[in-house]
Amino acid sequence: MQRYFNTEGSCDPKKHYMVNLEKRLELIKNRYVERGSYFVINRGRQYGKTTTLKALADYLTTEYIVVSMDFQMLSAKNFEDESMFSKAFARMFITPFYTARIENTEELLKQLSDFIQREQNLSLDELFLCLSKVCSMAPRPVVLLIDEA
Repeated sequence: MQRYFNTEGSCDPKKHYMVNLEKRLELIKNRYVERGSYFVINRGRQYGKTTTLKALADYLTTEYIVVSMDFQMLSAKNFEDESMFSKAFARMFITPFYTARIENTEELLKQLSDFIQREQNLSLDELFLCLSKVCSMAPRPVVLLIDEA
């Protein structure tokens, strides 16, 4: 297949012409990820935000547990109240641990599963406490990437 300029979504360097992201990914890792900092990629449409996040997830995968979320995957109902959002967020957060078969995460998964199964209303502070506990128990540092495009 011949490579082409993609203007319709995330790019794949095997299929599309694109800028080499290696130096940019290394800079993001050194300047933000390794320091435990938050950062935002904020540009207009078709500037490569999602492509950069996907490449960053691949780049970090050997040293970190990368949890990638796309808020477009949540329904409007999940945003109706704090409890619904907290449970939906926890469900999205837990998925990579299952799909990547991350080592020694049984207790971690139990913590999140128990949180999701609770009947009562759950607040964001309860979600963050649970996520903090999960991250502290994880076998590698956890990086959360959120694409809200």
